[in-house]
Amino acid sequence: MKHTLQMSLVRLFIVISTCVELLPAQGVNPLSITQVSPTQFQLSWYANTLRPYQIENSLDLQTWVNLTGYIEGTSTQQGVLVNKTTNKMFFRLRTGAVRPGFDSKSLAAGDDNFSGLEPIGFPIKAFPTTANPGPWTNCYVNNNGSISIGRPVPEFTPLPLQTSAEILSGLVALIAPFWGDVHTSPAGNPAFANGSKVVSYGQGSVDGSLAFGVNWVNVGYYNSKTDKLNSFQLIVINRAGTGLTGDFDVEFNYNQVLWETGGYVTSGGINGYGGYPARVGITNGIDRTIESQYSGETLVQLDFNPNTSIRNYSSGLIYRKRNSTVPGRQIFQFRDGNLLGALQVDAGPDQDLAPASASTTLAGSASDPEGGSVSVQWSVVKS
Repeated sequence: MKHTLQMSLVRLFIVISTCVELLPAQGVNPLSITQVSPTQFQLSWYANTLRPYQIENSLDLQTWVNLTGYIEGTSTQQGVLVNKTTNKMFFRLRTGAVRPGFDSKSLAAGDDNFSGLEPIGFPIKAFPTTANPGPWTNCYVNNNGSISIGRPVPEFTPLPLQTSAEILSGLVALIAPFWGDVHTSPAGNPAFANGSKVVSYGQGSVDGSLAFGVNWVNVGYYNSKTDKLNSFQLIVINRAGTGLTGDFDVEFNYNQVLWETGGYVTSGGINGYGGYPARVGITNGIDRTIESQYSGETLVQLDFNPNTSIRNYSSGLIYRKRNSTVPGRQIFQFRDGNLLGALQVDAGPDQDLAPASASTTLAGSASDPEGGSVSVQWSVVKS
């Protein structure tokens, strides 16, 4: 209670002997099968610009094998030639960056809820402080698009990440692929809520490494709005092979981002837009933060601008990538608590701005580990 095109959509096809049976498919980009020889089939589909696709194969509908890796769409017809290996083969087309699985548990359908302490399965350390040096082995899963260390985060209006611990007392770390006002209201089917799926999470693996993931797939926004659904995911991947306890990677994966704000008065959204848009990033809430470009900005993180219907190819979360070749996937690599490739900024001590001051120069410095020019902007808070 408040007081104040997606991956997982599966198109399934069966190949039996030399006959091809097409099961009913939903959505866009249907997969078609053409037999080109007694031993080969051509699988084809229309691949939208800057969308990742995978073809998977199964013999029993239980175990699936990736046949193609990720194929980036270019608004053309895409084709893959497949050899017939048995008399019965199943194929499916996956669209988007969200990985399957990580769904052994779920949050109850509702608003601003969160889990109890959940085991990650391995230790992690991100932006440690003297008071909280880490590593940590448990986290809270928050309905509103994040996991957190130290305390749950049910807050529905996203805060500036760098200073979030000033308001969220007890916060040690926040990892947020999309801190926004997710609302999954109860419905007859417990797996759905008025058209919105519940948040699921659990342990698993990525390419043989232990991992912990959370799925916000087909989730609506406050208050019980399902006219627009978002699909995104967080995956924490163990990197103990580096030799340092607590090393890990974080994936932010996005399939569909159609809303950015809840409708409550303090969030300020209207029909899912405007107000205080979702924030994306990782922080200890005190002095160390990585925030994704365009985080907190109106309309630009969406798949398209609803006012013009023009797709946000340069700024939309489903099209962008970081340390990855997969559109819609941002990877953050933490080693010994530090983020590789992050801009290190020392803003200097706090300074009082006298009311009569025309300007004030803040003492500070910045360095880019990758080299090159650096531009730093400070925020001034009136107190």
